[in-house]
Amino acid sequence: MLRALALVPLLLLAACSAGPAPRVGEPTASVGERTDAGVVIHFSIPCENPSSEGLPLREVRYTVSIDGR
Repeated sequence: MLRALALVPLLLLAACSAGPAPRVGEPTASVGERTDAGVVIHFSIPCENPSSEGLPLREVRYTVSIDGR
């Protein structure tokens, strides 16, 4: 019984790893709008999921630095 239970995590990992992995490309940034109050910058990160199984985006974290600060 314990041996069979030990196989469950391995089977779940194998099921999750099937299929092609998603790919993330090089991020880009462009100036969208300039005013006296500031600048709007558009960020784009190209992503591709070649699998037929959907992947929800659950979290995004980012850090912005200007001139190394």
